[in-house]
Amino acid sequence: MSLCSIVLDFDGTFTDVEREAPGFVRAFPGILSAKIGRSIAHLWAEAESAARAEAPELGWTFDGKVAAPADADPYILCACTAQKILGTLGLFADDRERSTLLNHTYAAAYEFTETAFRPEAAEVLRGLCELGVPVTVVTNSTTSVVRKKLVQLVPELMAGERPAIGLFGEARKFLTVPASGETDPRFAGLAEGTSAPGLRRPVLLRRGIYFDVLRQIWAQSGGGPSETLVAGDIFELDLALPAALGAHVHLVRRKGVHAYEEAAVQAVAGGRGQVSDGVGPVLARARELKGN
Repeated sequence: MSLCSIVLDFDGTFTDVEREAPGFVRAFPGILSAKIGRSIAHLWAEAESAARAEAPELGWTFDGKVAAPADADPYILCACTAQKILGTLGLFADDRERSTLLNHTYAAAYEFTETAFRPEAAEVLRGLCELGVPVTVVTNSTTSVVRKKLVQLVPELMAGERPAIGLFGEARKFLTVPASGETDPRFAGLAEGTSAPGLRRPVLLRRGIYFDVLRQIWAQSGGGPSETLVAGDIFELDLALPAALGAHVHLVRRKGVHAYEEAAVQAVAGGRGQVSDGVGPVLARARELKGN
């Protein structure tokens, strides 16, 4: 086949979030307390346990829609815990105001994260760039922060005015909203959601901001979904939409990955889904698809 685009998530896929996140987790409750003007420390442990217990059926919620399981990673778990506490206290009931509050809290707490890369991360990125196929990182994290991590990891690939690795930050893969390219038949033809083996709720697909980013990537590469490989560590955020559009997807296992996520990837039609324990197989997969 003709591989025209490689799309990569970053945090959790090329980094080890369990080693990166402890500072974030420690800082988040205090930052949120300061922003709302009252202490929530005494509520945190119980709310976190409740959020964990509800996953994966309930979780990271926007406009009443579950975007990902509550325990997908430590960052999401903090957001879900905070959502529960704000609900209990009756604060920031408006979804947009609550999202703004939590986004600002996230950004402030993120300053306390460490940087820890998965084994083979640099080697895989270098190998992917050697294939001669556009490589783009698409992440929910802040663009500047991820760029700094990439510069630390593979400085030679991020040098110059046109780095070898493209970067779209703040992709908001968690939002199920219309796309600016709403009339694009690829997006217009998507169902609201799809089923995943072992999961009672639907996996939501119409993530319009994420689609707009993918559409830009395809416009620049001259390819489309069927000529694209997407790798990530959270099925619903990173892979469900591309898989539904016809892309090849690769799930890099994280700590606590749910069985339904692996099953959903392995069930992608045409053998387009694969799962691995690390990022090394992503490079092998890309080489295979490229015909190298």
